[in-house]
Amino acid sequence: MFDDLRNESKKSEFESDDLGALLDARPKVAKKSVSLMKGGKIFGMNAMQRFILSFLLFAVVCLAGMMVLVVTEKVLLF
Repeated sequence: MFDDLRNESKKSEFESDDLGALLDARPKVAKKSVSLMKGGKIFGMNAMQRFILSFLLFAVVCLAGMMVLVVTEKVLLF
């Protein structure tokens, strides 16, 4: 098994043609970019709706973080 280890390590598992064919066989994925539509809307929301959504997300993250701190007893309520 270990008699010809150096020559075995020099051999590649894939030939260069096989590797190129494998890489080219993958489908190309188009990247979607976020762009402003008419009226400055992103995802169909205006600025105030996006602000409210981001504020609510911020509040949820803060509350979840505080709950984790209380459960792990890093912060005590009383």
